[in-house]
Amino acid sequence: MGFIGSALIRLRHNPLPESMNQERKQFLIELLLPALTRFIGTQRWFRSKGKTLDVVAVEDCFLAEAGKDTDLYFILKISYKEKAEELYFFPCVLLSREKHDPPHKKKVETFEIGQSFFDCVEIIHHGAAFRRLLQRFSDETETVSDRGRFKFKCYGPSFKNGVEAARIVPLSAEQSNTSVKIDDRSILKIFRKMDEGVNPEVEVLKFLNQQKCSIVPMLQADMIYESSDKVMSAAVVQNFIPNLGDGWSYVLKSLPGLLGSPISEFKQTAFASEIRQLGETTATMHLEFSQAQEDDPQFGAEWINRDDLGRWAGDFKRLVKRAETDMESLKSSSLEGQPPHDLTGLLNKIFREADRIQQWETKDLFYKVRYHGDFHLGQTLKTDSGWVLFDFEGEPIRSIAERKQKGCVLKDVAGMLRSFDYAAFVACRNAASCRELTEEMNEKSTQIRRALRELFLEGYFSVQALEGRLYPQDKVLRSEWLGFFELEKAVYELIYEINNRPDWIEVPLQGIRDLYDPTESNR
Repeated sequence: MGFIGSALIRLRHNPLPESMNQERKQFLIELLLPALTRFIGTQRWFRSKGKTLDVVAVEDCFLAEAGKDTDLYFILKISYKEKAEELYFFPCVLLSREKHDPPHKKKVETFEIGQSFFDCVEIIHHGAAFRRLLQRFSDETETVSDRGRFKFKCYGPSFKNGVEAARIVPLSAEQSNTSVKIDDRSILKIFRKMDEGVNPEVEVLKFLNQQKCSIVPMLQADMIYESSDKVMSAAVVQNFIPNLGDGWSYVLKSLPGLLGSPISEFKQTAFASEIRQLGETTATMHLEFSQAQEDDPQFGAEWINRDDLGRWAGDFKRLVKRAETDMESLKSSSLEGQPPHDLTGLLNKIFREADRIQQWETKDLFYKVRYHGDFHLGQTLKTDSGWVLFDFEGEPIRSIAERKQKGCVLKDVAGMLRSFDYAAFVACRNAASCRELTEEMNEKSTQIRRALRELFLEGYFSVQALEGRLYPQDKVLRSEWLGFFELEKAVYELIYEINNRPDWIEVPLQGIRDLYDPTESNR
C-alpha cells in the first residue's frame, strides 16, 4: 500500500495527533509529501524540468507549533530516473480553519482530517508564519531539526527593528530562488536548491561590504543548515535598494522606442550612455575584487598557470558533454520544444574548442580573482544614481565549490554580452507582429545586439587599471579569451534552457552558431 495509501486511511478515520512527538511529525510528513511532490515540479524555481522525477523523500524537517498552526521547514531529497539527486528547501505552514471558512488563496493543497480542515501554504504567502521566520533571524536563534539544525545570524542591528509589523511582499520576478520584500528596507531570498557549502553570495557580500563597495547591497542576515555531514545555505537577507527596475526589464522597456532609429543615432542616446556606464560599473566591481590581500585564501589574486588552463578547458568539455546528455533527456521527455537536428553535430565540433586555450602561453596573461559568476542584465538594478550589482550566487547548475573558484573576470563580461543577445532577441520578437521573426527583424536584432556589446565594452575597457592585470593587455589575445568564455556561457545557457524553458533553446543555439563561425567579427 505504501505511505500514501496509509496516510489517506488515517486521514479518513483519525484526527491530527495532539502532541508534537515523533508520531505527529511522521503523520504530517506522510500527509504533506504527496502534495509537495505534485507541487514542486510546477514551480519556476524547480531546476530539473528536463529530468524524470522518481522519488521525493524528506531529508530533514523542523516543525514548530504556533497556536493552531504549524510551521514546517522541509529539506526534500528528490531522486530522478536519470540516477541524479537534489536537495530542495521548502518552508511552509499548515493552517487550521473551520469547514465554512474559505481556503487560503495560495494553498498548495487542502486536507480534511477528522472534522478539521487544514491548508498547506508556502511560508512566503502567509504573513504571520513569515514574520515568525523573520523573528528567528532577529533573535539569532538556533532551531533543532530531526537530523541537524538551522542557524540564524544577523550582521548589524538594522534588520532587527520592527519585524513583528513588517509588510511582506513576495516578488514575482522569475528566478531560480524565491525573494520577498520586507517593508522598503530588506529583501529575503530563500535558496530553493540546496548545495553543499556556504553560498557564495554570503561570502562575496561580506567581502565587498568590508571593502565599502557602494555598488552592491549590504548583507543583513543569513540562515545556515548544518547536519553531521552537511553545511548548506538556506536563506539570506540584504538591504532593499530603491530602483527603476532590474537591468533586463529596463533594457526591454527602453529598446522598443529605439528600434526604428539608425544605429548611429542609437549610440548617441541617453540609453547608450547608461549601457556604457554599466560597463564601467562592472569594471569597478572587478577592481574591488582585485583589492583583496594577497594572503586571503578566498579572495586574494593569484597569477594564472598552466593548471588553470587545463582546468578551464576540462570544465568546458564537461559542460558540452552535459549539454549532450540533457539534450537526450529532452528528446525522451514529453516537454515541448525539441532540440534542432543539427545540435549534436554542432556540440561535437565545439567540444574541440577547449583545446585552443591549452595551447596559449601563460606568460604575461593576468591574475585570477573571485568574480560575479553569473552576470547578466537580470543581476543589475538601474537606480537614479547609476547601477547596482547583486545576486552573487554564481551559475546555479554548478556546485558551490566550482562557484567559489577564482577565474578570469572576462567570464562576467561574456555573461553580459550573452545577455544582450537575449535582450535584442526578445525586444525584436515583441515588436514583430508574430512569434516568427522576419528577415528584417532578424537583421535589426543583430544590429542592436552588436551596438549594445560595443557600448558595454567601451565602458568596461575604459577602466584601464584592469588592463594587463585581470585580463590580457594584448587586444587580440583578449578577444580570443572573451570569445572562448562567450562560447562557454552559450553552452551553459543551452543546458539551462533545456531544463527550464525548452522553447527558448534557439537563443543560445544561435549564439553558439555565431560564436563558432570564424567569419563572425562581432566579438
